Amino acid sequence: MKNSQYEQYSTLVAETPECLQNYTYANSTALTGKASFFKRGINLVLESTNLKNMTLGDPLATALPIRYAEVAVYNSKNELVQCGLTNNLGELKGFDGTSTLLIPAQPDNYTVRVLARMNINLSAPVASPSKPTFTAHIAIKQDIYTNEVHYIKTTVHSNGVDAVTNADLVAYARQTDSIKVEGGAFNILNSIFTTYD
Repeated sequence: MKNSQYEQYSTLVAETPECLQNYTYANSTALTGKASFFKRGINLVLESTNLKNMTLGDPLATALPIRYAEVAVYNSKNELVQCGLTNNLGELKGFDGTSTLLIPAQPDNYTVRVLARMNINLSAPVASPSKPTFTAHIAIKQDIYTNEVHYIKTTVHSNGVDAVTNADLVAYARQTDSIKVEGGAFNILNSIFTTYD
């Protein structure tokens, strides 16, 4: 008997191309916000001094920043209008990771995606000055069958004049908050990056 998604899984779909372009506009406005994730720890269940079981703990009380992840911004026609990165604090930044993230100065609803993917060269002062420069190429997929990268998204409105300052995104660690539990994907991304760093 075939799985209901057999046809989807039987063909390898190409991964969504990386957002690798800085779009410039004659008139633009700033888009700011922050991306963060919750993670859960492990509770050890001991019997005397022996490990009996392990259970998932509660999520952290405070979300952690999603660092150096890919950012893609789309207009209401689902056209890509800007690429960016999050910085060390999880703030949405321009394509270089430090400048302001700029979108067209045009009234519209914009969808901001932060992907569990990074492709970044790290050197001082971002990484520790005592460590050599390294390149991190990481993508966390939604499942073992398809090439879809985990992401979180939010939609914000721009009046085309004022800066958009409310593009905050959170990846949660419980199904009661988000059925896809995207916090797990961003925890993996963060753990791999931390290991490199």
